[in-house]
Amino acid sequence: MIKHLLGIAAGKGGVGKSTVTANLALAFSRQGKKVGVLDADLYGPSIPHMLPEERLPEQNPEDAEKIFPAISQGIKTISMAYFRKHQEASILRAPIANAAIRQFLHSVEWGDLDILLIDFPPGTGDIQLSLAQQGYLTAALVVTLPQMLSLIDVRKAASLFEYTRIPLLGIVENMQGLFPGNAGEALSQELGTPLLASIPYDPLVCTCADEGKSLFDLEIKGLAAKAFEALSESIECELARFSCAQEEVNAFLKDSATLSLEWADGLSQEIDLGELQEHCPCIRCQECPGKIERPTYAKNVTKMGRYALSVQFATGCSRGIYPIKMLRAWRVAC
Repeated sequence: MIKHLLGIAAGKGGVGKSTVTANLALAFSRQGKKVGVLDADLYGPSIPHMLPEERLPEQNPEDAEKIFPAISQGIKTISMAYFRKHQEASILRAPIANAAIRQFLHSVEWGDLDILLIDFPPGTGDIQLSLAQQGYLTAALVVTLPQMLSLIDVRKAASLFEYTRIPLLGIVENMQGLFPGNAGEALSQELGTPLLASIPYDPLVCTCADEGKSLFDLEIKGLAAKAFEALSESIECELARFSCAQEEVNAFLKDSATLSLEWADGLSQEIDLGELQEHCPCIRCQECPGKIERPTYAKNVTKMGRYALSVQFATGCSRGIYPIKMLRAWRVAC
């Protein structure tokens, strides 16, 4: 069981997001935590370079569909870099990339983890949305540089988490002192989200990353190492506020023609599946609404991350993703 899934994103490349991920993993591991890292940057994976494997991923001999992750300094890791030749370009169309993300999330034998860190790729495209839909993230961090220019793309990453209803745990300002500005503090005030850490620029961080060594194994603990340790402790405290023990909504089929929703605040709803299918949000149904067969039945209902439901109807369109906000606003039928 994985206790917490923490997404780490930036919206753009070059801010040191993967470096933050790797050093956070090492800091958590030093605290005795069971840690995993999912390198979701399929086109530019760098985690294996910073966390060199002591054991490569292995197929589960009892289940050919499952694999055991690589191991690095006691940290479980998975990355596209393990499955292609060295320096070979990752040329993947979106459907293949999304399938890879799905396998990383659901076909890796992670075992018991206190925390799984997910290193998001730059941008806010298909892969990021797949991670939000298929991985029930506890929360997310956004990483920025001190310069105000970096906020243009970091805001987009924060907006993605807001759209997919993933709580934003806080902001990490990286390489503080190398660039002028206080973008981390500005973004914190703008979003009403805590600035969890300002990681000072330290050449040793780059040296350790290049050589695949741990920043925490050096004889003299630098300011950056101390900052990462403090950040890991802050994250642990903040995660306690985002426990997944209580679901915001429990969705199930009361019968084959009725969707039942039970909300954490006590509200209950029953939605006729025919009415729900009439409001299918997919583009095709919005442009060319089809005839809805009555009565309308469904085979199952699936949560898409924190922000939506998917309904597999017996007939008609099942492509629609129904946002939680839309369902919450549905008329109460009980």
